Amino acid sequence: MGWSGIYLLKQFTVTKNMQIEFIKAAFVGDTLTAVGRVTDSDGKRNAEIDGVITNAAGEICASSKADFTMLSPKLAIRLGLVTADQMKEFFEPLFNRQI
Repeated sequence: MGWSGIYLLKQFTVTKNMQIEFIKAAFVGDTLTAVGRVTDSDGKRNAEIDGVITNAAGEICASSKADFTMLSPKLAIRLGLVTADQMKEFFEPLFNRQI
């Protein structure tokens, strides 16, 4: 879900709180798919993101809802979450990618 926020909102996302419902067991070696979707954002500091994990049969194994704080790239560097080099090599291309 955090990566969904980073990719879709083009800002760093830090989890404030999260609720998870475990529905069906997933086992080592299972093929799983994780999907996150931004359900709300004030465009500045707060975002709500939902997530779901499904197995190869399409059955939901877990679902989640979370509130995230969004940080600008400059603030993420200042707080030491990433280095300037990491920002330039990895995150800037991700932020600049067209959806």
